[in-house]
Amino acid sequence: MDRFVALYELISVNASQRQRAGVGMNQERYTGIFKQVRGTIRKSWGRLIADPRMEDTGAREQHAGRVQARHGLAQEQAARSLRDFFSRNRDWDLSNR
Repeated sequence: MDRFVALYELISVNASQRQRAGVGMNQERYTGIFKQVRGTIRKSWGRLIADPRMEDTGAREQHAGRVQARHGLAQEQAARSLRDFFSRNRDWDLSNR
């Protein structure tokens, strides 16, 4: 379900709107979503031609894409949290520490 929501975000909202809203997607997520789609296609093709090795390859690729997309999401959340922290604490000075 997550990947379909992410694909919808990719299609429906252009890059400048995502940047203004602070909902930008990094390259890790793009690549992860692409791997998931490619894995789904391979898995379906393997079923169609009755090749269990191709099905397994597709399933592995789907899983790798899911992990990569989540890693990208974690990076985005960390960057957003840090940016929010510094915007709330503008007068916080690190040079004294």
